[in-house]
Parts: sequence; structure tokens; C-alpha cells
Amino acid sequence: MSKIFVDTIEGNTGSTITISDSVPTLKTGTIQSSGGTTALSIDSSARVQRNVQPYFFANAHATSVIASADTVLSADNDCFSNVVNTGSHMSDAGIFTCPVAGMYQVSIVSMNNTNLSDVTTQGKIMHGSTKKLHLYNSVIPSSVQNWSYSNISGNVTFLCAVNDQIKVQWTGLWYGSEYSLYNIVYLG
Repeated sequence: MSKIFVDTIEGNTGSTITISDSVPTLKTGTIQSSGGTTALSIDSSARVQRNVQPYFFANAHATSVIASADTVLSADNDCFSNVVNTGSHMSDAGIFTCPVAGMYQVSIVSMNNTNLSDVTTQGKIMHGSTKKLHLYNSVIPSSVQNWSYSNISGNVTFLCAVNDQIKVQWTGLWYGSEYSLYNIVYLG
């Protein structure tokens, strides 16, 4: 079991709770901001839940998209379905703005089908103008082998500052429906 040891807990309003021999235990089910929003919940089994964690998830739209060079995957480009955008940090233009500093994890998965496109697929996970991961998948042309399927996927974790921007640039086939997914999650 993990334990955290502290002498005081201070809020940004100046309130302080001092833990001492006379008050050896602080018991709470929730930790709230000064505005009353629950930031952290602790259940009876000591499981901790962050109630508002920046998160984005989407599958590809029902129909596949063949993206021209370095197209930003976005709602504007009709790339997404089944969207979960906790905190609304992902814009329709496909730019995720980091609301807090910390580690972020970005995952991307898609499939190629040479019957739909003989285009080599590339994905770039971008942190501002810095390329954090470059995925590349060369396909066997349909003239050589019909219905060649292949997978392209990647996952990267990196440190971001407040208001840093994350996006995925895509070239080639962004395969439709649940065959493709894209997510960003704040890890802390």
C-alpha cells in the first residue's frame, strides 16, 4: 500500500490544514477547488479518480479519407466519428491545446487497403512544430497484389507546457470506422 506523508495542506485561498499529533488523520471523500468543483475523489477502497482529465478520442469517419500531404486530422476534414472530447481541448481544426503542464500520451492507429489507395501512408505526431513521431507505411501496389492490408500505428509520450499544441498530420489513407483511432490523454 502507498502512503503520502505531509505536515500541512495549503489551498490557494490561504486556508491551511495542519496535520499534527492532535489531528493525525485527514478523512475526505472528495477534494474540491475553491469554486466547489470536485477535482479528486477517493472511494471506500482508496481508489483515486481525477474527475476532469483532459482527453480526446475519435474513430475515423464511416467512410475512408485519402488525405493529401500533411493533412491535419480534424472534424473540419470529416475525419472523425465517435468523438469524446473531455474539456473541449481539441478544436474542429484538429489542434489539441494543452490546458495544464505535464505528460501527454498520443496514440494513432490506422489500416491500409491497396484496393482503395496505392498511396504510401504517413502519420506525424506534432508538438507545436516539432515532430515527435513519424510513422511510415509503404504498401504493395494493387497492380502487384490486390487487396493488400497493412497496419500503421504509434504511441508517444512527451512533456507539454500550458497552451502547447498537439496535432497529427496524415498523408494517404485514413481508413474508415473503427479501423482507425486517434487519442490524446493527459497523464499528469
